[in-house]
Amino acid sequence: QAVPRYKPSMAGVVVPGAMIAYGFLALGNNALKDLNGSTKGELQEDHPTFANHIDNYLQYAPAVAVYGLNAAGIHGQHNLRDRSMLYGMSMLMMSGTVFVTKKLTHEERPDQSNYYSFPSGHTASAFAAAEFMRQEYKEVSPWYAYAGYAMATATGALRLYNNKHWL
Repeated sequence: QAVPRYKPSMAGVVVPGAMIAYGFLALGNNALKDLNGSTKGELQEDHPTFANHIDNYLQYAPAVAVYGLNAAGIHGQHNLRDRSMLYGMSMLMMSGTVFVTKKLTHEERPDQSNYYSFPSGHTASAFAAAEFMRQEYKEVSPWYAYAGYAMATATGALRLYNNKHWL
């Protein structure tokens, strides 16, 4: 049986590409740094006592959902071993890329706790897990993909609200 070729969608390339490009451009562009600062200021002004660390767990929710759905009898594309290998390899590649980029960019967090602000490891982990969920369940229902990406988006927003990342 032939393996189907992966055909990336325009949105699947343009949206993440634009977000990554913004992140890199904001490292050295004063106008974007000002936008980052004003966004942080607005969030802090509107929600000065916000402190919710569900993002530490939500980043893994799409992957946990894949295993939970399989346990409930709603089977995805792969068996347990293959699914685990795919998820593990994707997380390993994502983690390596994020770690190296954090070391190279040395961007201070908005809360000034350290210099590992860019890129967001929580958000990268959440979107990797969301894509893992989408790939596993795209033939079953598009709603699983939407749910995974909603959790990933919430993770990214919570990182801003928790004052851990810039826009």
